[in-house]
Amino acid sequence: MHNKYEINLWDDDPTSGADACSTGFEFETETEARAFFGAADPIAMLAARREAEVDSKLARGAADCRMPVAKFMHYWGKTPWLELLGPDVHETRKLRDPQPEEPDTEWQHEVAMQQGMAFGCQGFNEAMGYE
Repeated sequence: MHNKYEINLWDDDPTSGADACSTGFEFETETEARAFFGAADPIAMLAARREAEVDSKLARGAADCRMPVAKFMHYWGKTPWLELLGPDVHETRKLRDPQPEEPDTEWQHEVAMQQGMAFGCQGFNEAMGYE
């Protein structure tokens, strides 16, 4: 039987049936898990906790698998849903409305640069949609 508690980060409502769980954390006690689950900024707290766990493992000679808090926040800082799981516990919490992903225009810039090299400013502007 699983006696630990978990907080899972979800990109979609955990009760919707979608498989959108992005990462999770284990806790020994319900009190500890609820402290994170109910916090004003649980994602930042989880990032700091993960960094402390990795530092502890490094001190014991484990391989370096650091993820700086800033990188953690980049990946999971906008997570809209939390889920608390444990023995006789299953709760969800909506942190924020999901934010639409920003369009990736890097490819457009790359194509435009190549068009510009081949056809000058006009080629660049056409590829960017300026003309």
